[in-house]
Amino acid sequence: METVACHEQCSAEKINAIDLINLALNELNYLPKGASFLNFTSNHDENSWQGSAIERLHYFFEPLTVLTFLLPGFPLIYSGQEAGNYRRLLFFDKDEVLWKEDKMMNLYSKLVRLKKNHPVLKENYTIERIDTDAENHVLALSGGNESGRIIFIANISDMETQFFIKCNTHIKKLKDLLMNHSSPFFCQYPLFCSLIAIFCWKEFHK
Repeated sequence: METVACHEQCSAEKINAIDLINLALNELNYLPKGASFLNFTSNHDENSWQGSAIERLHYFFEPLTVLTFLLPGFPLIYSGQEAGNYRRLLFFDKDEVLWKEDKMMNLYSKLVRLKKNHPVLKENYTIERIDTDAENHVLALSGGNESGRIIFIANISDMETQFFIKCNTHIKKLKDLLMNHSSPFFCQYPLFCSLIAIFCWKEFHK
């Protein structure tokens, strides 16, 4: 099985949003028929030798976590990520995770339910890039099939960003799948993403 990591290039400013999108789409294009990716922000090797996800990805950890569930394939939750384990674990020796309440548990719980139950994510779907006027800072993708379409938007810059997305004018309402509420949407209105509201996960039907 192929594996793909959302690695530290973003936080090191070696790659921007459009480069990350093109990298992901290019990898999907070369995936052999019948194969799947294992999508992750960390695993045992990455955690021990390169650093924990929060150490490598910083404030990109949450939006890239969401991305691992949006991309086709199987998302990996590494030991303790849902419990807020933000440190490196020993590679060869026993190193227990301190299990505690953490905001990541809530995020992972929502993402697991979406991946398992949403009519788009639980079936075969295609991923496409969404054009914006802030392509270096805003990561925008859509995934869809006959059941509908999901839009993923993330700000991977270090500042709040105002931007427009290229869309069809007949889209009147978007549903935020993480916050579970709907809001009106018009293509001529700008969208905002800040350091706090890093990502939006939207759904619309044609």
